[in-house]
Amino acid sequence: MFGMSIDPFFDITSPPLYVKEDRKTKFLLDKPLHNCSLNASAIRAEVSSLRSDFNRRLKRALFASSGSAYVCGIAPIIFVPQYLHFNISWIIQHIVLFWLGRLSAHFAQAYPVRYCDVLHRAALHLGKWSKIDSRNVHLVAQLWNENTLWPHGSIVKHNREFYRSKGLCTTAEPGNSSHCRFYTLFNNPTMLLCSLLGLQLLLVSVQILILLRAVEWYQILSMTLLLITNYYTLFKLARDFLVCWKVYRTEQIIQEKAQTAIITNQ
Repeated sequence: MFGMSIDPFFDITSPPLYVKEDRKTKFLLDKPLHNCSLNASAIRAEVSSLRSDFNRRLKRALFASSGSAYVCGIAPIIFVPQYLHFNISWIIQHIVLFWLGRLSAHFAQAYPVRYCDVLHRAALHLGKWSKIDSRNVHLVAQLWNENTLWPHGSIVKHNREFYRSKGLCTTAEPGNSSHCRFYTLFNNPTMLLCSLLGLQLLLVSVQILILLRAVEWYQILSMTLLLITNYYTLFKLARDFLVCWKVYRTEQIIQEKAQTAIITNQ
């Protein structure tokens, strides 16, 4: 997950309490800040830095949740006495549910609303190109320039293909799959929070069903404890999703009106 590096096993330090800059993205308390720039190259560099930071947070969440599941679920079984018998299927089920719960909690901590907003703002500046089938249509297009901020509806030619701008402004490279994925994922930040909320709702629902069918005291106790820990994550994700949905719904309406005005003026 982290290659040959063993730093994550010993990383117990707190993030520095100052602003640091890595030539691409500013960070405050280990959280990225959006650079509102009119430089196309700087915007693409910021997107690349944010994508790396997103993947790093994903790896840390997977590593931390897997480590917790191992320490709390697998390690005790390894050192259990040979004469002690236990329910194997229940233990496997408990470990899987515990791991999913920790994974969801780490995701909620790693991708808060403010972080999603930074990714969203970067995606708006990045924009998106849609490929145009020009075999039967004669198009008047400009050659794509990496230093230009292309307005909505612009048609450019790049690598013998034609593309149309879909954002309010577009700085992405036409045909770049990583830029396209970044815009698709973070143009609407509620998609990420909705996915996390759906996972948590499914997890809590499954645990409630298991709790209703449990008959042994240790099964009821263990499942109740898991539910208690997962309720807070469910509340946090539901709150963040509702806030994001209301805010970005209004923003989407404003963007649609702005794009309509640009098309009308053209």
